[in-house]
Amino acid sequence: MAKRRLMFESNSKKYFEGPDPGSLIQNFSEGADGVAVLNHRISEYFLQGLSSVGIATHFIKRLNMHESLIHHLEMVPVTIKVRLRADEDYSQRMGFPLATIFSAPLLEVHYRNKEGVLTQVSLGDLSTLGVMNDDEIEDLERLIGRVTDYLAGLYWSIGCLLVDYQLEVGRQYFDDYPSMLVVTDEIGPQSAQIWDLSEDGAETIVKLKVSDIADRLSLGPQK
Repeated sequence: MAKRRLMFESNSKKYFEGPDPGSLIQNFSEGADGVAVLNHRISEYFLQGLSSVGIATHFIKRLNMHESLIHHLEMVPVTIKVRLRADEDYSQRMGFPLATIFSAPLLEVHYRNKEGVLTQVSLGDLSTLGVMNDDEIEDLERLIGRVTDYLAGLYWSIGCLLVDYQLEVGRQYFDDYPSMLVVTDEIGPQSAQIWDLSEDGAETIVKLKVSDIADRLSLGPQK
């Protein structure tokens, strides 16, 4: 078997050169928690769901239990935490009652410099820093709104409350069209906070694990 060229890696994933120009193979590396396969399967489920409602993602297709074929994008060096409710940490820091529902999602934007250090900034700062132009920032705000609506609704449909989630984006370039912002990395409970919703609709502060979400989506191992 030919040795694959490793392009880059993160804490939980490796990215290899893809079979076609403009593609990568994303490998969900197994860590101590042993849930890489579930994370991969759930992320595929959510990314396909986003695509089905017209939200562009980097996902092309699943190759095997650990790997997917994805578009090779220009990553925007920004990580966005989207908060829909006040969790315990936010409640303590900001004085909001636990589980407060925000009238609009609160965005915590972190810029990643060349050394990988994250610094919290505002959306407007991204233009000043030369990370995104004003049109892209408007596109990003619309994208966040659409992703949030989709995720919150889907989690609700399986008896879950979306408290917060993390979003990363990249630029996809085309020969005859302007570049487009695309959802990247993974989408799922590994990069989100999910609470349980009991059968009577009462909100309970029970944090759900990856395996819990996989079971509710019927994506876990058959018992």
